[in-house]
Amino acid sequence: MNTTFISSCLLTLFILLQLSCVSDTTNNNTTKQPLKQSNNTSTDAAVQCQLPLFNQYLNNLQKTDPASVNKAISYFQNHFQNCEPAIKDLGFVAIRDFYRTVHAKIHRHFHEEINDISIDNTKKVDTSNYNLYRQFAGIGELKPKTAIHPRIAPKLQALIENGFMIGIKGQRNTIDKNPNRLNKFLFNSLSPTMQLFLNTFMEESAIPSVDKDRKIVLPLAKIAKRIIDWEQFAKTKPHFTLNKELQTYNKKMLTIIMLGAEKTPAFNSKNNALNQQFKEAYQQIIKAHPHTNTGIILQKYYDILQANNFIKSTESAAILQEWKLL
Repeated sequence: MNTTFISSCLLTLFILLQLSCVSDTTNNNTTKQPLKQSNNTSTDAAVQCQLPLFNQYLNNLQKTDPASVNKAISYFQNHFQNCEPAIKDLGFVAIRDFYRTVHAKIHRHFHEEINDISIDNTKKVDTSNYNLYRQFAGIGELKPKTAIHPRIAPKLQALIENGFMIGIKGQRNTIDKNPNRLNKFLFNSLSPTMQLFLNTFMEESAIPSVDKDRKIVLPLAKIAKRIIDWEQFAKTKPHFTLNKELQTYNKKMLTIIMLGAEKTPAFNSKNNALNQQFKEAYQQIIKAHPHTNTGIILQKYYDILQANNFIKSTESAAILQEWKLL
């Protein structure tokens, strides 16, 4: 099955959410020690399992401070451990969304806060030169002997301790999400359905459909199989908290199958003809999954293309707009 939703949802989804630990390879089914209780939390029975109060608490946290992520986790541990599974799942989704918000804000200010640190009190770091930071790429912890400038180390430490990682994209360092931080402390509290969702989604995220250069790297038939498996997941679990996000995610993946990606377009840019690999993939998917939503949609799309000699047309564009894929 196939992250982001993860890009971005659950992209995702979640966005949302890689399960193979970088800094902690302990099995997810092992009971985790809770974080130190925040001074801002209360264990009064009146606030147990209260999602509105939790959302209010999250809204009051500083979203440009990485430490807010740990505060949110601590609150969940102190107030949701004895709740119904469905309530726990909703609490987890609230933390996940908050985590994404914090990531977006601190990522935006990363270069302002770190790259502008004065190294020798006279010369600032050249923001076009990432050599100083490339040694940190992919790390999920700071080892004691890691050579880091003393004015940079605390900022990196705060990021890593609160569920973020340092990465590289092109010629720049980035702050990447490390959902293992959420997993480590919250996974065992969630419902079996949510655990299955997270495990499956993160397995797919480890082998993405499209790489960072916007090139399709997974066979289209496998992308379709992931969509179809998620369709079945939603059908058998109609009340699952994240089914709407799954629908959005599946639409995104279906758009990739029908239109391709930036570096792997479905249509030839010179003559608007459907590329052969897409034509063959459509035939394969339709034959293998004729009675699924994806198979039915692709059959209609294929028929329209075939009627126009597999040339992009106003009819093919119209059907994509009808399905809200454009």
